[in-house]
Amino acid sequence: MSAPLIQSTAPAPGETDVVLGRAIIILFDQPVNPQSLSSATFSLQGPGQTAIVASDGSIISDVTAPTGREYITGTFTFPAPGPTDTFLQNQQLIFTPAATLRAGVIYTVLLVGATSVLATTYIKNPAGEAMAESYKFTFTTGTINESVTPPTSPVAQLNPWELPVLDPSQIQVSPKAAIGNNLSTVTLTFPAPIDPNSFSPSDLLVALEPLLGDPSIIVDPASASINIAGNTMTITISTPVNPPVNTSTGRTPVSIYGIQPPTTGDWLQGDSVVNTIPVSGGNIGWICVAGGNPGTWEPYGIIG
Repeated sequence: MSAPLIQSTAPAPGETDVVLGRAIIILFDQPVNPQSLSSATFSLQGPGQTAIVASDGSIISDVTAPTGREYITGTFTFPAPGPTDTFLQNQQLIFTPAATLRAGVIYTVLLVGATSVLATTYIKNPAGEAMAESYKFTFTTGTINESVTPPTSPVAQLNPWELPVLDPSQIQVSPKAAIGNNLSTVTLTFPAPIDPNSFSPSDLLVALEPLLGDPSIIVDPASASINIAGNTMTITISTPVNPPVNTSTGRTPVSIYGIQPPTTGDWLQGDSVVNTIPVSGGNIGWICVAGGNPGTWEPYGIIG
């Protein structure tokens, strides 16, 4: 066998803005002996104080920090190749630093070969052949740390059942009522901006209610368009909706406002009066159930 050579490294030599928290990957041209990888044959260094072991076993530091070095410890692994990998077992080395590297620092990786004058052990292949030449390269770290989970949104995410319920009384409707047959636009003003994705236009029931609480004339949703701007929803009916015509007289029922049903005048079945002084427990209004002068009127709709 020939002596081991290095095919590639990650980070690449001279690479900048290297993500923090990542491992150092070395790919050899052939399998190497895992037992030949240690802190004596592989080093990851950064600028800093050099740790020195004193005779009593204690660790002291080189006070000349600008010229000293920081040696980063870590673990060596040789992952088994996957089904799509082209390297062999013990051919790819992964060095995982024991601590996250510092941001914006130039680091040096050294793999010891037989050309090292001071070394007594080298990186070797299973046959015992040492890597002929030492290999050294540098890279510069950035500021992104892949080992740190990105911060979550400061806004608490609520479950659907925890979401606030909108009070219908907070929705302003304009117009609230109309007399005649030409009502084609209704504006709803909500207390906060509307999320257009929170509902489907088909969820809206648009109806003409000649008598409050009796949505007997339903508008085809396809004939109503919806426009949302901020907290305002405008519903436009493309075809004006007309209440049914009283065939006996040729006129449509009308709705007026008052505090009691009429006592004079000609009125038709279906005409109504909306109570302008509503009270709890009272009625919403009155409806003419038989035409005449003034006709027969009955209360409708209990309040509360």
